[in-house]
Amino acid sequence: GDSFTSKHYLNILKTDLSKYKLKFINIMTNAQNFNENTFNKIHPNNIPLLNKISISIDAINKETYEKVRRNAKYDILLNNLKFCHKLLLDGTIKKLHSTFTISKENVNEILEFPDKYIPYGFTSFEFNFADFWDFRCKDDSYVIPLNKRSDIIETINQLKLRTDVDIH
Repeated sequence: GDSFTSKHYLNILKTDLSKYKLKFINIMTNAQNFNENTFNKIHPNNIPLLNKISISIDAINKETYEKVRRNAKYDILLNNLKFCHKLLLDGTIKKLHSTFTISKENVNEILEFPDKYIPYGFTSFEFNFADFWDFRCKDDSYVIPLNKRSDIIETINQLKLRTDVDIH
């Protein structure tokens, strides 16, 4: 689950992890609960260890986002992305990364995805195909068949050529 929805994971972040001689902490979140209030619950000794925040977004507009990210609110996402951008600008975190799980619902948003979120400070983007391991994939209605993926991969390769951010 999400790092900031899981009580167990949040309790770990509230604990002083510096005593374990960790080099860094990377956090994966959907950003629905990653706000200033939640951030302030992280143990102060863990803050210097924060390296990368990876946020799964999967859409460029409210309608698609709220369809593919069940129970998530696009307006909350945008507000929390502003907070993450502030953390990046003040050096609290070093990298802001986004993941995009490609499905039939959002495949037409791939080309616009980096441009939509680069202004929030994202330095890298990762595209993955939804498959039946994904909890949203109950049947073929969500998953793009293997024989239809080569054109999408070519689209992602074209994105790599037109932007300065890391895309994989």
